[in-house]
Amino acid sequence: MLSALVVLILGAMLILAVAGGRRFPLVNKVVATVLLPIEDGINAVLHGGDNVREFWRALTALRAKNKELTKENQKLKQEYINMITLQKENDSLRKLLNYKQEHRDQKVIAAKIIAKNFGDLRDTVYINVGTAQNVDADMAVVTENGLIGIIDETYEEYSRVLLVTSPNCRIGAKVATVGYDSSGIIHGIHETEDFLVMEHIPRKANVKEGDLVVTNGYSSKHPENIYIGQIVSVQMDAAGLLQEADLHVMEDVVGLENVLVIVDFNPKLKITNKGGRAR
Repeated sequence: MLSALVVLILGAMLILAVAGGRRFPLVNKVVATVLLPIEDGINAVLHGGDNVREFWRALTALRAKNKELTKENQKLKQEYINMITLQKENDSLRKLLNYKQEHRDQKVIAAKIIAKNFGDLRDTVYINVGTAQNVDADMAVVTENGLIGIIDETYEEYSRVLLVTSPNCRIGAKVATVGYDSSGIIHGIHETEDFLVMEHIPRKANVKEGDLVVTNGYSSKHPENIYIGQIVSVQMDAAGLLQEADLHVMEDVVGLENVLVIVDFNPKLKITNKGGRAR
């Protein structure tokens, strides 16, 4: 009975509010207090679907834009990598060109390293020139920093290079500041790829830490005075008759991509019938 009375009163108040306008401000306030939250809830329900649809449309557009930006970012990264690679390639070729201009007594051809073997035979690389380009065994392979190895085997369009760091690579060398009186043989060491040993140095040769070691030119396949390494220590050999030195190599072959092969040079070493050396 009381509930019916409350409903009746509220209904009357609503009618008075609608019909009375400004004449019943107290009634209007009460009606607004009661009904406006209800109306707001109804509007929220009615318009909620529109908001959800707008949200999903915005989310879909955002995802599409993000995908587009990600693709563009990947493209820019690849272009940057290509630019850095090209710049590195150009720098390498420019340095090799400088070597060629500074050694006009040498005929060189450019080659690209196409394979590296640093396993059990970690001391070889393959280059993309061979007999078709007049490459022959024992020719010197160099960069602007010096000797990296000699041609070990040749094929028509490629060759195998035995690196100077190989224990199997033995090359005649001398200390640049001393000359032929300091000649010896260099070769790599099994335990490291960064150091060489120079053996059979005459006992009286004045060699010391910091001296630069170069080829001595005794081979007819490569010229003298190609940089090989720098002496880091000098000691007597096990027999105490000759000296030997440890060298740090001039060139790190791990990151190399381009090299030069010295296919000819002038003057070449000539051996006389008496076993002497003539130039």
